[in-house]
Amino acid sequence: MTYALKAKCEFKVDKTGTSLEIPCVLTKLGVLTSHVEYLYFKRSMSQSWVEKSIASIILLMNYIDANTRSLSNTQRIEGTKLLRNFTFALSTGTIDLRGEDISGLYWGAMSPENARVTLSHITQYADFYSEKSHNQLPINPLRKASHIEEKMNWCAYYHRQKSVFLNHLDNKEANVERIKRVRTVQSDQPDFIENEKVMRFPENKINALINYGFVKCGSTYPDYKNQLITMLMHYGGLRLSEVFHIYINDIIFDKKHKEALVRVFHPSRGQSPIEPKQTRRSYLMENYGLKPRNEYPKSIRLHAGWKTPLLTSNKKYFEVIFSNPNIAKTFWNIWVKYLTYQRKNPPLNFQHPFAFTNSKGKPETIKNFRRMHDNAVIKIGLNPSKDEGTSSHSHRHSYGYTLSELGFIQVEIQKAMHHKSPKSCLVYIQPTSNDIRSKMRITESSIIKGVDDNEE
Repeated sequence: MTYALKAKCEFKVDKTGTSLEIPCVLTKLGVLTSHVEYLYFKRSMSQSWVEKSIASIILLMNYIDANTRSLSNTQRIEGTKLLRNFTFALSTGTIDLRGEDISGLYWGAMSPENARVTLSHITQYADFYSEKSHNQLPINPLRKASHIEEKMNWCAYYHRQKSVFLNHLDNKEANVERIKRVRTVQSDQPDFIENEKVMRFPENKINALINYGFVKCGSTYPDYKNQLITMLMHYGGLRLSEVFHIYINDIIFDKKHKEALVRVFHPSRGQSPIEPKQTRRSYLMENYGLKPRNEYPKSIRLHAGWKTPLLTSNKKYFEVIFSNPNIAKTFWNIWVKYLTYQRKNPPLNFQHPFAFTNSKGKPETIKNFRRMHDNAVIKIGLNPSKDEGTSSHSHRHSYGYTLSELGFIQVEIQKAMHHKSPKSCLVYIQPTSNDIRSKMRITESSIIKGVDDNEE
């Protein structure tokens, strides 16, 4: 039987009545309050990070219960040893060759990458708990690194420093001390993979998707909303989650160039559309009783993530840079049609400022768009699949690769894709094996043709 479960709890910050709804770990002994305090301490982290932390602690609590329920009160498993055994169980699974598991956990083997993330979350929480408890020793303490481990730490350090702005201000002495130490319990090293499966949406199918895939249900009229969202990703490079933070007045007409100008504000710190000194967090709360969408749990449909892109204005926004100026003009024309003919205004009981609405006027959701995108992909004869480059995120990869093909240099692509590090865009612009094979065939054909010409 499962010992720990995920639940919701209300965390009271102070005596003013301020409280937060925070996911928590519920055991047979009650809520794991120290982890709730830890999540409050880490409240600036994304909802994805919170979910992974919760899942990691639940795994550990279930493992502890399975391995200590038969022990007497006088028996005790030392914390570091238990964590080491837990990490081994993640890597190998708990089921024996006969298909049996006396622990009752029935875990399959976890990938080295996921095991590493799980151990990291547990270690961070354990450090917090240890520091809070003062006398409590951490279950994953630091130890002196071996010669090889120290060398690896130095390599990792210099690799990170290349991408750090103002790295000359870094505290070198403190880093030297950190590099000489490693965690006592470590997971298996994950394999190094240059992921070439970052597939792009087929460029020869994008017009068909936009013009024929997105059609209003039961009619022949274009689905302007989904056309606009897809254009923002494919020609503007936006992440899908960023689209759903856009307010209706964040899309304006650029009179000078006669095209659309789209701004994406930080969901909570961005400048309010009505008061320069007000943040969007305050604006949403005071006018609509809403939170920034990235602060809702992932289980709530209103949730939309935020990956801290590079902002380019003191007002806390960045502008969408369309890969083709004509697209910016087309986008504006479709936007006007959407507002005029198809956008459902928010209902009286759910007013909001978001640009894209569903059939009831409420804010459109990521889940709903993905479903409609998959249907549109099927409609034009393709299979919706990440590996085939036909998922919604593949449009951002197409954008980065298109800029590379147009001759933009790495730092320009970084700026257009709003990455903080110049290296982040490399995954979007690197050639696949098929690209290299095609180039080799062209080269080979040129060589053969040159040999034939010389023989003549």
